[in-house]
Amino acid sequence: MLLLAIKNLLNLIINVTTTTKTNKTINSSSLNSSIYQQQNNIESIEQTFLKILSDLDLNEECQAELISQPLEWKWKVIISGNERQKQKENIKEGGGDYYAKYLEKLLLNIEEEEEKDFVIENNLVIKKLEGLAATLRTESFSWLEQFLGAGGLEMLQRLLNKCNSRGSSAELIALPLLCSIRALLNSTIGRHWVQESAEALKSVAWALDLQSVRCKVISLEILSGLCFCAEFGHRAVLKALTQVKLLRGERTRFQRLIDDLFKEHGNTPRDTARVRLALMSLINALLKGGAAEHSLEYRIHLRHEFLMLGIVQVLEQIRSAAPEGSGSALDDHIDLFEMMRQEDEQEMQSTTTFDSGSASPIDFEILQ
Repeated sequence: MLLLAIKNLLNLIINVTTTTKTNKTINSSSLNSSIYQQQNNIESIEQTFLKILSDLDLNEECQAELISQPLEWKWKVIISGNERQKQKENIKEGGGDYYAKYLEKLLLNIEEEEEKDFVIENNLVIKKLEGLAATLRTESFSWLEQFLGAGGLEMLQRLLNKCNSRGSSAELIALPLLCSIRALLNSTIGRHWVQESAEALKSVAWALDLQSVRCKVISLEILSGLCFCAEFGHRAVLKALTQVKLLRGERTRFQRLIDDLFKEHGNTPRDTARVRLALMSLINALLKGGAAEHSLEYRIHLRHEFLMLGIVQVLEQIRSAAPEGSGSALDDHIDLFEMMRQEDEQEMQSTTTFDSGSASPIDFEILQ
């Protein structure tokens, strides 16, 4: 199904980009002619196609499937890529460095007006940032490399910090910034840069302070996803949550998660359910990902931090307030939390190698 989706996506790109302004598409006969007139060397076509594949950031299985496609189809992809590149050059907005410079300019404009209320009322700015988020989901590996190399992630993080410090008045700009960071997680290079950036993750964790339901949910989704990006991603998320507690003046790193789990959000019960579902997804990801996956001691100490904050009582209250028999994804996550807790307690009873009642958070850098 994934391979079919990739092929269909490329076919869609071909159909769009080989259409002229007069809606006349390249017909099959002219296409076949151009293959032999412009590029009669089959080996050269294959090499050009392989360069395009390298930009798609696909795994070996997907690449093999696309390599097996007919020569004519590959040539269409090559033509498509050339047309897209020409369009970008014409509008001079296609390169990753262009967007990175745009973010830098926006940041400078905001910093020059620090004494004023930071309210973004320019719809063009919002649309530009929304366009960036969409672009980051679909662009090539080399484009992302250019954007990141030009400081794109740093600009996103610094702009997000401005939003965090201004609260609800800046949520219109915070949303596309968070969407852009989430979009980076779709690529291997993007994930690497995000999880390597302690400042970016701290900004995402800090964004949980924003009142917008969508901002909260996206922030939680970013953190949850990184918990399963090898062990380093899990450790980076814990570090970000630990660091951001100082910005809030809180004593424990999970206090905000439990507080948000307890209270209502948005304007409807559905908004509250969305935030709670995202919160439980992160909590379970912290207890299942990274070093926690294989270390009982790690999970026990980590879970104990949540238990000290009263998570059991909060979950009981959520269950009691829900209509009877109203099974939902949130119920499933609560069930998973309880199931993992019971399994670990049973396993813990068979060993006495550590003090399960210790109230001190474990040193996660040592226990690996």
